[in-house]
Amino acid sequence: AERILDVIMGVDGGEEGGPSVPLVMLAHNGPSGLGSKKYDPCGVDFMEPEDDFGDPDLEEALETAYLSCGKRAALVTFGHMHSRLKHGGMRNMVSVDARMGTVYLNAAVVPRVASLGESSLTRRHFVRVGLADGVVVKAENVWVHVDEEDGIALTQDVECILEKVENANRYRVYQAHTGEWAEVNVEA
Repeated sequence: AERILDVIMGVDGGEEGGPSVPLVMLAHNGPSGLGSKKYDPCGVDFMEPEDDFGDPDLEEALETAYLSCGKRAALVTFGHMHSRLKHGGMRNMVSVDARMGTVYLNAAVVPRVASLGESSLTRRHFVRVGLADGVVVKAENVWVHVDEEDGIALTQDVECILEKVENANRYRVYQAHTGEWAEVNVEA
């Protein structure tokens, strides 16, 4: 946790007098503390009992940076825990910390590249995140359709999974395990 904290604390917030630069963390696995249900962003779905499979060092470093000097990550993005659950169903791929305002985004959609029928078309997954004024304002799953014979991107499908409510400290978060939206009020 100390080495992760050193990285967080070493991030410059931007030039003096200039705009602040949001802290974005990229990790293999997300932090612990995002829930212990199999459908949570880092929830155990591959064995019983359900549990939290997140990284406790990452959780401790993020928490310490916030409590010791108010430094928070705007976005923590990671993978490892696949979107499809082992015994059926879907994982919630995004979570918002109501106290810190940090958005946690699991980008592990598997398979990332899939064939579309008998043709040379494939569908490739990416995640697009928008930031403004130091906060995440939108996160989307993007599937680009590619003709493998020509190597040409043809179309794309976009699915919003998180959006900041305009003029409010609130997010709408897509809950993949139920197919419904939830609202999270942010204190920060």
